[in-house]
Amino acid sequence: MEESYSSGSKFRAIVVGSLIGLLVIAFAAWGVSDVFSPQTRNIVLKVGESSVSANDFDLAYRRKLADISAESGVNLSGDQAYQQGVHESILNEFLVEKLIEVDADDLGVGFNIETARKELDQFDAFKDPITEQFSKDQMAARLARAQPPISTDQFLNDIIFNVRRSQTVPAISRGLVAPPQFTDTINKFANETLEVKVLTITPEALPPTPEPTDEELQIFITDNANNYPSLFNEPEYRRITLVRLEQHDFPYMNDTMMRNVRSEEDLRTAFNNIFIEESDIKDQFDLRVQSGEVGSPATRSLVQITATDENNAAEVIQKLESGLSPEEVTTLYGLVEPVTYEDVGEDDIFDPEVGAVAFEMKQDEIRSILGGFDNWVVVQITKEVPEIMPEVDELRPEIVEEIRKNIAGERMYDTIKMIEDGVRDGRTLEESVEIAGVPYATIDFVNRSGQTPDGLKLMGIPQLRPGIGTDEEILKSIFTTEIGFESDYFDTSTGGMAIVRVDDVIEAKPREFDEIRDDTARLWKSQHMLDALDELSLELTQLIRDGQSMKDVAETFEKGVFVQSGPMTRAEPLPGLGQMLDIAIKQASIGDIERGVGPVQFTQQIAKLENIIPHEEPLTGEEAEIAQQRMNAALINDLTDAYLQAVVTDHPQQEFPDVVMSVMGVTPPDQE
Repeated sequence: MEESYSSGSKFRAIVVGSLIGLLVIAFAAWGVSDVFSPQTRNIVLKVGESSVSANDFDLAYRRKLADISAESGVNLSGDQAYQQGVHESILNEFLVEKLIEVDADDLGVGFNIETARKELDQFDAFKDPITEQFSKDQMAARLARAQPPISTDQFLNDIIFNVRRSQTVPAISRGLVAPPQFTDTINKFANETLEVKVLTITPEALPPTPEPTDEELQIFITDNANNYPSLFNEPEYRRITLVRLEQHDFPYMNDTMMRNVRSEEDLRTAFNNIFIEESDIKDQFDLRVQSGEVGSPATRSLVQITATDENNAAEVIQKLESGLSPEEVTTLYGLVEPVTYEDVGEDDIFDPEVGAVAFEMKQDEIRSILGGFDNWVVVQITKEVPEIMPEVDELRPEIVEEIRKNIAGERMYDTIKMIEDGVRDGRTLEESVEIAGVPYATIDFVNRSGQTPDGLKLMGIPQLRPGIGTDEEILKSIFTTEIGFESDYFDTSTGGMAIVRVDDVIEAKPREFDEIRDDTARLWKSQHMLDALDELSLELTQLIRDGQSMKDVAETFEKGVFVQSGPMTRAEPLPGLGQMLDIAIKQASIGDIERGVGPVQFTQQIAKLENIIPHEEPLTGEEAEIAQQRMNAALINDLTDAYLQAVVTDHPQQEFPDVVMSVMGVTPPDQE
C-alpha cells in the first residue's frame, strides 16, 4: 500500500484513536454544523461514506427512553424528549461511533476475531448450560428476551465496535498534568471580587397596555402560527386499526384458560401459573451475581512495602508490629515509599501474588511474601470487608417474576412477527391477526395528544391496559405511519408490542377566530409588554452609556425601576441578577455595561462592572489537589476540543433533523 503522510498526518495517525474516546464530551460543548437534506428519508446521520439509519436511531431512542423511565419514573413524550435534547445525546453517540469506525479504517486497524471471542466468552448468559461453552443459540435466545429485543447482528456489531475502539484508543492523556502556575492563575481569576451595579426595570414603569383590535390580533395569529400551533389550529385526527399485545396476554393465549378469564384477577392468576424450572431460577441468580447486580464483593485496604530481601522483610514486620507507621519504616531502611490500596478487589492489586495473599489475610494481619516480580513484599491489611451475598430464596419471587415476563415476552415477539410476516406476504392485517389468534381494535379518530374530536382522552384501564392516549410510542407511530399502510411492529411504553394501520385522516385546520380571540389577546398583551420593556431598556442603556448614573435614571420614574449593587465572584452569582447578565458581567472589563433579561418574567436589567478586586490567597491542601485535578481535566478537554475540528474536517458529517423528528413523532415547525 502506498503511503504519503505529511508530518501533520503522522501526528494525527498517532493520536486520533485516543482523542476519539473524549469526543462525546467535546461534541456536547462544540458546535457542529448541521447539513439538511430532506431527500434522504431513511438516514439520520452521515459521516463520510458511513451512515446511521432511521431504524438504528429509533432503536437507540426507545432504549434511551426506557432508561430514563427506569431511572426517573417519567415517560417522556416525543416533544419532551426533543426539547430536553435526548436526540442530540443519541446522535453524539452515533457520531463518535462512526468517527471511530472511519478513523480505524484510515489507520488500518483491523478486527481481531480472537479478541471478539474473548469478549463473548465473558457473557455467562451465552454459555450452554451443559457444555459451559459459548453457544450461538443461547445468545440468540437471551437477546430476544431483551426489552426491546436485540438481533444477533446488532449485538455483534456492538462487540466489533468495542473491540476496534479498544485497539484505537490508548490513553494519550495519561501523565498529562497542568502546570501549578496555571492552577494558581485560574484560582486567582475565579475568585476575583467583581463590584457590580444593576438597574432593574419592571412592568410598573410602563404605561397601561392597550386593548388590541381584531385586526391586530389577526396579524398576530398570522405572524405566530408556528409558535402556537395548538392554540391557533385544530389538530390533525387519524382513524386507525391497532394490534396491541402485552406480556400478560400470553400465559393464557391460545389455551383453554382463555375462556375462563373474566377479570384482571383471572388474568394475573393465569400469568402466575407459568411453570418455572428450578435450574432457570438458579441460572438467573448466578447471572445477577456475576454482573454485580446483587450482593457486594469482598474488598481489602492494605499497605504494601517492598523490602530488599527476606531478612529485611522480617525486620519491616517487626517495626510495623512495634507501632511504627509504614512511612517511618520505609524511611528507616531507605526503601521506596509504601503503596496504599483502599477498598479494592483482588484483581485491582497490581501484583497478582500480593492480591491472592491479601485476600487470604484478616484485618490488621501482617505478612511477608515473595511477590510476582521476584521481590520480597510486606503486606499489612488495614481494612477487611467480607463478601455479602444473598441466598437464592431471598430473590426467588423477583426472579420468578422476571422469568415469567421473559417467557411471555418471547411468545409476544413470536406472535407479532407472525402478524408482520403475514402482512408482508400479502395478507390483510385483519387476516394476519385472525391466523395469529389475537384481537385487534379500530379507533375512530384520535389526535397526537390521544384525544378524540369531542375532547375525550383515551385512558384505557390504567392497571390492565392503559389507553393509547397515555402511550407515547403508539401515538408516535400513528402520526408517522403513511395513510393506508401498516407500521413495522414496535415496542409500546408498557413493554408490549404493536402494529398500527392508518385508515383515514382529518387534516389540521385553523380554529375560528371567535374561539381563540380571548387567549390570543392575552398573548398579544404579553408580547406587547415584552416589546415595550425591551424598547425602554435600550433607551435607558443609552442614557447610562452617555454618562447618566443609574441612580439618576431610576429617579425619573415614580415606580418600576430600582438600583441594587453588590459584590460577586466568577464562581458565585450576584443574587437577583439574570442568568445571561451574570455570564456577560463575568466576561466583562471594568466600566462595561451589559443589558439583558432579569431573573423573573417581564423584567429587564442593565448591569455595570464598577471594579475588580484581585484575589491573592493561594490554594492549599485538599482544595489545591481538587483544583489541580480539574485543571488537568480542563487541559485534556481543550486538547480534545482543538483536535476535534481536524477530525470533523477529515470526515464531513450530515445530520437529517427532519428524519429525526419524524422518528420521534415531533412535527417540524414549518408543518405545524
